[in-house]
Amino acid sequence: MIPAGDAASAIVDYARHHVMDYIIIGARASSALRRYLGSVSSKVVAEAPCTVTVVRSRRDTETGV
Repeated sequence: MIPAGDAASAIVDYARHHVMDYIIIGARASSALRRYLGSVSSKVVAEAPCTVTVVRSRRDTETGV
């Protein structure tokens, strides 16, 4: 169970606490503002203590978003 709050911090804290080896996280296409501010997946990639794979939805890859 991930507690309420900043999702990226919660995921990274959980991974550290439970000594996770690997995180797979989804990503969605986003607006320019969201890209500028950063996304949950990019923050997890930057801060995680383990390997992270980001998976985009099939729809996003087909439309090139």
